[in-house]
Amino acid sequence: MAASWLTVLSVSWHSAGLLRDLFAGMLALADQPEQLRLLVADNTGGADPDLHDLSFPHLDLVPIDVGGQIMSMGHAHGLNTLWPLVQTPFALIVDPDVAMLRPGWDSALRQVFAAEDVVAVGAPFAPWKLGKYHDFPSPIFACWRSDALRALAPDWRPYGRTARRRLLDFALRQTLWLPRALDRTLLRLPRRQFRLARWVERLAGEVSKDTGWEIARRARQRGWRAALFEVVRDPAGLSGIAAETAPHYRRLAEEFELYAWDNRPMLTHRNPTLTRLDFNLWTHRNILIYQDESDRAAKTALWRELATAVRPARPDRA
Repeated sequence: MAASWLTVLSVSWHSAGLLRDLFAGMLALADQPEQLRLLVADNTGGADPDLHDLSFPHLDLVPIDVGGQIMSMGHAHGLNTLWPLVQTPFALIVDPDVAMLRPGWDSALRQVFAAEDVVAVGAPFAPWKLGKYHDFPSPIFACWRSDALRALAPDWRPYGRTARRRLLDFALRQTLWLPRALDRTLLRLPRRQFRLARWVERLAGEVSKDTGWEIARRARQRGWRAALFEVVRDPAGLSGIAAETAPHYRRLAEEFELYAWDNRPMLTHRNPTLTRLDFNLWTHRNILIYQDESDRAAKTALWRELATAVRPARPDRA
């Protein structure tokens, strides 16, 4: 059997259904699925029976006690626990609510690393997510050279490291709410959106220090760079889209997140493109002003339906 070249790291909080879809799609569309190792942090501490029903080659579950940490902090704790277990030349951090859309996605990643002087490849935070880092892949989908990542002593924890920094970020973050709400949910003008985002971020800086922000900062300080997928606003110009799937791609781009590489669809992420206000100064809890649990479930069902409708058939292998 060929040696594994890539370890896929994901964090689960009652996410068995999403992970089943994610891994099935990844393995079906990979050129060399036998070279993938799957590593999942079970942030329920082993209390999720559905997770143990997953059956994939080279899948390891790691029960983790998050000690009461939730949301981004719990996610980061899971990644920090998994990372020392990586022994492959490359590591891929991916959210459970991602669906791969490109046949041969693994070969595409290897080609990028072979052709370009980059340490990471993946999906950046969308430009309308103001105050975040945009020059390195986000934890949605971030593939790193393991030796480079190891040199950065990675810590995926979000937020500033001191109370003073968190307080300052919280104050500055308020300046981002109104522009984000107006531009993303009302105006929906991509060019204006991009210009406004960059202008506000130059004034406020990186004040929404999301998962992996410190890793990106350390890589930036070393002069390293990354290759980033395109955030698709209009899929009409993408290659390889059949006419019958075009409406589904359009809804994915409009209502969720769609990423492309080399002008071809690469993946979609469930995150809705509606505004949310984040109150996360001390407790690291988010208050979603637009989405209750029933609405979230409906959005998830819609996203899965659209992702299934556009997913290519399993490629032929010699």
